[in-house]
This record gives sequence, structure tokens and C-alpha cells, in this order.
Amino acid sequence: MYYLYYLKVVKIQRFIYLFASLYERTMSRIRRLLTIPLVGLCLLPERLESRVNACDADFDRSGYVDFKDFVMFAKAFGGNDPLYDINRDGFINFSDLLDFSNVFENYVLSLGEIGGLHYLWWDFGFSKFKNMEFNITIHNEPTNKDGLYFQMYQGFINNTGFYFGLQTDVFKPNVGSTGKGLIFSRWGTRDTSNVRPVEGGFSQSSGHEGDFVGIRKNYEWKTGSYKLELGLTESDSIGDWYGVWITDLEGLQREFIGDMRFPLTENKNNKNIANKGGTWTELYSKEDKETTIPEWHVSVDSIFANGRKPVSVDIDYSKINGTNIHYDPINKVIHLLMGPKVRRESGDDSIIF
Repeated sequence: MYYLYYLKVVKIQRFIYLFASLYERTMSRIRRLLTIPLVGLCLLPERLESRVNACDADFDRSGYVDFKDFVMFAKAFGGNDPLYDINRDGFINFSDLLDFSNVFENYVLSLGEIGGLHYLWWDFGFSKFKNMEFNITIHNEPTNKDGLYFQMYQGFINNTGFYFGLQTDVFKPNVGSTGKGLIFSRWGTRDTSNVRPVEGGFSQSSGHEGDFVGIRKNYEWKTGSYKLELGLTESDSIGDWYGVWITDLEGLQREFIGDMRFPLTENKNNKNIANKGGTWTELYSKEDKETTIPEWHVSVDSIFANGRKPVSVDIDYSKINGTNIHYDPINKVIHLLMGPKVRRESGDDSIIF
């Protein structure tokens, strides 16, 4: 029961972390491309599969549910203003937050299949570790120029949220699209003294998805196998620095993308990288909302925490069609497939290694 609650919390945290990136990159394009006025969306609950009418979460009555509505809801959370009591149970609580995220997810998915796709939630059998290794394979290039994110691990370091991984199109403030690369982000600050990108990389600091900082590095990944590493680089009086590396397993060239500082925690039980984080894929932007989900096949060939393999992984999906997770028990490889011809052969399940 506790573990299911934990998974719900992690999904909500991911929703909060990723919302503004999605919002920033797509909302202006969505407004231009929609064939009906945005003010009409709230009046069309049949467009949504949620049991909650979109109007119930459109707090500013703008005609659509966006980040402004989330900020309003966050400020009202725990109070008793009936405007924000989405499920009308007399309380503004976690249940309302789940309903709000469901409305937003369905709204976004109705606008060209944007959102998370596959989810893998790992259990290594012990609570904390200082380093991780991910061996992955990119089996083909995506079939269009949509924004795709193959995220290695979303979780907590020293009780501070983070994620990192590969993207098809890394966004740079005041520049825009910069092409393929890696990103590494953490939340809880906008202070760029906590980030150290390498030469040729860059940092980002923003408050549009909650205060966060991150490092980004363009990297022309291609079809092939790679090793990505996350590990402790050094510690100081303020916190612990964790860095990210990528190695092309064909050329065996290891490249460092930079490191970030995670503040020290008074509770020693929260120190280091936390167990039960997730690997996932995301379709975060569409070049053309009329196109189908791109064809892309990636796999997690192996994963280690402090040199130890996981004991199990929980499989989950979003509501977007055209995705499948296939486990090869002989080679112990997890394949993540997407595309208009992909059919879901396995449902939400757990794999015991």
C-alpha cells in the first residue's frame, strides 16, 4: 500500500517537474495550430476521458488548463476555498491534485500525443547509493523531428529531486533548439553556483517549473550502444557534487558533461541517491501535431547502483497509444518501443530479476 502511494507521489512530482518545459515549448504552438478556439475547450468535456470536467480545473476561466491554474491550485492547497475543491468532497487535498493532473494530462494528450510514454520504476533492494551505471542501446533514429527524451533516472539525491538523460533537441535559453544532447537538472534552487557545466556546455536557471538549475551539453548520439554514469565527484561544506558521463561503447570515448551540487541533509537517511527512482521516455514536443507518434526503439541493457543489479522493476505506461515495453528474459534487456504500428503486448506489471 505504501509503495503504491509512493509511486503516485513520484508521478505527481514528475508532472510538476516536467510541466513547464512542456508548457514553454508547446503552448504557443498549440494555440496557433488548434482548429477551434481555446476558449471553447472548457465547454467540451467530451474531449477528455477524465471523470472531472476540464472547467473544474480552469480556475482563471481562460478556457484551458495550464501552469497558471496549477500555481493557483498550489496556493490554495490545504485550504477550503470551494473553487479549488475539484472533486467537491469539502477538502483541497491530494485527491484534488490527482484529479487536476489527470485533467491536464488528458488535455495535453488530446493535442497531438504529447507526454510521457514508458515508465520503469527500479528497486535495488537497498535504500541509498553513490553511483549508478546505465547501459543502453539506441536501435534506430527517430522517424521525425519531434522532441523525445530518454530519461535515465528520476529520483532524489540528498532529498533533492533530479533527473538526467538524452534528448533529441536540447533547449537553450534565449537561443531555442540546439539539437541532440544530454541534460541534468535538479530542483530547489536557482543559484548557478551549484552547477558546473563543462566547456562547450551551458547551464539553465529558471523558476517556471519550480526553482531549478541544470546543465546541458550537446552530444550527437546516434544508433548504437552507450554507457551513462551518475556519480559523486566531491563534497564541500554546502553539499555533495554529482556528475554525469557518457561513453560511446563503439569508440569507447568517455565524455563528462558536468556536475551539480546537492545540499547536505540533516537526516543521514536521506543522503546520496535514493532507491526506487524511474527511467522513462517522453514525447515533449511535436513539430507537426498532425503526425503520428515517431518510430523509436531504445533499450535498457543493464543498470547498476553501487555495482549491484536491481532486484525488480515495475512497468507502467501513459495513455498514449503506440507504445510497448518488451522484456527479453534470456538477455535481461528491457526494450522500449514506440510508433504508429506498435501494439501493447504487456500491461502494467513487475519484473523480478
